[in-house]
Amino acid sequence: MRLQIASGGVLKYDPIAYDQYKAKRKGKVNHENQSSD
Repeated sequence: MRLQIASGGVLKYDPIAYDQYKAKRKGKVNHENQSSD
């Protein structure tokens, strides 16, 4: 959402692409302080 705001609405949030990305990342932790759930 922040990217969309920062780009002045040029970038659109795509829930399908987001879900695919999320599924790809499943089980990985982005940052050492982030919980894995």
